[in-house]
Amino acid sequence: MPDQYLSVKESSEILNCSEQYVRQLLRYGEISGERISSRWIVASESVHEYRCKGEDANLGVPDHGRRSFSKPDLKALSFFSGCMGLDLGLEKEGIKVLLACEIDPAARKTIETNRPDMALIGDIRDYSAIEIREKAGLSSTDEIDVILVVRHAKLLAVQENAKDSMTIAAMSF
Repeated sequence: MPDQYLSVKESSEILNCSEQYVRQLLRYGEISGERISSRWIVASESVHEYRCKGEDANLGVPDHGRRSFSKPDLKALSFFSGCMGLDLGLEKEGIKVLLACEIDPAARKTIETNRPDMALIGDIRDYSAIEIREKAGLSSTDEIDVILVVRHAKLLAVQENAKDSMTIAAMSF
């Protein structure tokens, strides 16, 4: 281990993320540290290497299909997902969100980090209902129990016909 150590709080400030996420990085071996009793100490060199790796990486998260093949009993698709606050509530109630649709780069990165197996798509207008089902790992006969459409304040600024086409696209399953 290196000579310099950081607290989880200091590491989170350097990485511009939550303390909880730093602990997750430690548990998964993404950054180096040691657990002493109930607290972590973090290798400063590891934090700086991780930060540089993130800066060098492509900031955009590509669209991708679902990476898990199991099909839960209750299934949902989420549109205009943001950082998935409502989706997490659904999951607590036993409804599995199979696909998130989001265009905001920061929100997409959050989704990819927290739910890497979930299908992630960008602009809903770029996909047909069939393509969305395929990305979610669903056949044309699989039932979708919940379609979550969260209307952000930003959408109010979108032209009325664009809003209508997005809503119609989301409802055409």
